[in-house]
Amino acid sequence: MIDINISLLFQLINFLVLYWLLDLILFKPLFRVMDDRRERFAGLAEGFSEEKGEIAELESTYRAKLGAIHSQAAQIRRKARNEAEAEKGKILEKAEQTAAEMTSDKLKIVERNLKDLGQDLEKSSGELVETLGRKVLGS
Repeated sequence: MIDINISLLFQLINFLVLYWLLDLILFKPLFRVMDDRRERFAGLAEGFSEEKGEIAELESTYRAKLGAIHSQAAQIRRKARNEAEAEKGKILEKAEQTAAEMTSDKLKIVERNLKDLGQDLEKSSGELVETLGRKVLGS
């Protein structure tokens, strides 16, 4: 059987005093630290979710700006290509024109030389005929 005596009462008082001291010295500060930590983590989690929203917003803005930059770059490339093609056309046209002028000039020179040679030949032929006639006739 269980004996209930004064020692049980002392043990019970000791237990209650010890529990009160532990609660005062250990449990309350420990629970307070844990509650503070939980609140801080909740605040950080809330801050992270806000930051995550801002990051998503910044990312969408960045992607929009990047798309605009890519389209501008494509437009600039098209414009440069068109300008280069136009300049190429001008240069080719000028080269063809210069070549045509040079060809025309050379043809004029050749025609003039031919004309001069023809005139020289006509002058020379008269003299040659005369010289040949004298030699043939022996005079």
